[in-house]
Amino acid sequence: MGVRSTKSPACSNQPSSEQSIAMSKPQQHERTMQYQDELPSLPLPPLEQTLEKYIKSCEALLTPSELDHTKAVCHDFLHGVGPQLQAILQERADTERNWIEEWWETFAYLQPRYPSAININWYGVLPGNWGPRDMSQCEAASIFTHAILKFRKNLLEEKYPVEKMMGRPLCMYTYSRMFNTCVIPGEECDEMVSYPHDAKHILVLRNNCMWAVQVFGDNGEDVPLADILRQFELVRDEATGLFDLERYPPVSVLTSENRTNWAKARDHIMSLDDINKQSFDLIERALFCVALDESSASTYDEIARNCLLGDGRNRWYDKPFTLIIHENARGGLNGQHAWADALVVVRLFDYCIKYVNENFKAKFANRADLKPTLNLKPKRLDWVLDNAAYTAIECASAAVGKLIHNSDIATMQFNHYGSAFLKRYKLTPDFFMQMAIQLAHYKMHTRVPAVYETAHTRMFYHGRTETIRSLSKESLTFVKTMESNASDGAKWDALKTAIEAHKETLKDCLTGDGIDRHLMGLQIVAEMSGITPKPSLFTDRAFEASKKFLISTSNISGGPGASPIWGGFSAMYNEGYGVCYALQPDRINVSITCYHVCPETSAATFKRYLETALLEMVDLCLTRNVIYVGSSKI
Repeated sequence: MGVRSTKSPACSNQPSSEQSIAMSKPQQHERTMQYQDELPSLPLPPLEQTLEKYIKSCEALLTPSELDHTKAVCHDFLHGVGPQLQAILQERADTERNWIEEWWETFAYLQPRYPSAININWYGVLPGNWGPRDMSQCEAASIFTHAILKFRKNLLEEKYPVEKMMGRPLCMYTYSRMFNTCVIPGEECDEMVSYPHDAKHILVLRNNCMWAVQVFGDNGEDVPLADILRQFELVRDEATGLFDLERYPPVSVLTSENRTNWAKARDHIMSLDDINKQSFDLIERALFCVALDESSASTYDEIARNCLLGDGRNRWYDKPFTLIIHENARGGLNGQHAWADALVVVRLFDYCIKYVNENFKAKFANRADLKPTLNLKPKRLDWVLDNAAYTAIECASAAVGKLIHNSDIATMQFNHYGSAFLKRYKLTPDFFMQMAIQLAHYKMHTRVPAVYETAHTRMFYHGRTETIRSLSKESLTFVKTMESNASDGAKWDALKTAIEAHKETLKDCLTGDGIDRHLMGLQIVAEMSGITPKPSLFTDRAFEASKKFLISTSNISGGPGASPIWGGFSAMYNEGYGVCYALQPDRINVSITCYHVCPETSAATFKRYLETALLEMVDLCLTRNVIYVGSSKI
């Protein structure tokens, strides 16, 4: 199983690690998918080049003797089985426009059996200038839904601007999977299915129950805002009025389970009655999900925790995204990662936030005038369940409860300065942030492990991501220099050197010369070829150590005109951290996650060290004689 589509395509990170993806100024008749066929194929890097870069990426992690051993292992691979494996990859690259696409989506997202709810999904916070006095929960849900549908219409009509980087068009393919898509669990491997764009409903979740809410008429016409609002209100009323015996158990919690367990439970429930098949079909074909949560999360920490996992019940984690609206009208989202990367969803909700901010006062100024004209009623999804289904749901509830209890999360709104200040010192904000994260970890743990930062490869056909190995010999020198009695000049020079090294690594990733996807491909073909013994490249300690990313990071700033949206994801390892950040001109929003199961990690403590690192590094900037126009936010 893998990736499947039942439709024709919907519309048929300046290389700074801001990876600035700019929206192009649309030329006349420029269509969203206009350049897809012209995009270059993803290149396969030369084997010797990848091995040289791999050795360099290990320098900060290994002792001199370990590094010598790894060099010898790479030499043996280059002059042994390596060229044979490279030839197999080259044949694949010669016949497929993106040689890693299927493997990446399968092995990174669809084949893993761990719960995707915490290991793959991510969350976002939707800041806005409204509150409960301005909009009710249902009003906020309806106007956001209205905005999402407008965005979707632009996509289907190919009016959404082509995103470009350095004037080059980027791949827009993943936008075609934004709606009417669902990951279907399988016992060994999941399947991502995109349905035709003929669904007329969204899925709404409230109080452990689900409803299909109609947003398009029988002939495809838009349902007015007033009628969408009325349906949300009917959902709330019905959910509130249900007695305990009238409520079904939370079938949705099964989506938070181990994927094999979820697949078996789904197959069993499907076999019980056609009513269940109809309910699953409505869920999986729905345009997207809206969760009307009963909590009134007020602080950013509360919003983040609720949007990442919540109670595990009021979500369908397999849909591309779920809009989450709290009782107090504060908004957030939960995103599934298999179909696209976060910046694609950031674009959608950046559009939505602007629309809501500009229109909610006018739309709801005179509530009495907002009268529904259609007699639409939400359809509550029914289930026929037996004892085995009840047991599966209870087990899933217990399992997700443990995940929630183990999750540690902290958010930081760093208001002392932002990207504008750093640019005056000719410092790329993202590179600066990467050094600050490593400095914070060194302060807290007296070491820096392998660090992952996401880079995109969307300059190529169906490009997704590549790994920036952020830890380098130069960055480790910088953090050690910062923690020493070295002069400010030496610290500044170390910072500039580390940033320059990071810049080169990012450039390689953006242009298809990264190493991690190439190494992954070599390992896959070695296993598929049945080579024994396993090549020593893949058994050498350095191979695992260099890709055990105990610090996993992502920058979702989105480049020029940075979006106010920010969010985060869970750490990749029990003893690791997940650090996601969004740089704005006057501030930096950060999400930090780790796990309580590890006594050495703490999200709150890491947050304090990160703030200290950012302040110390800006003090270093202020020692430089740099002339700039304007005032800082310090």
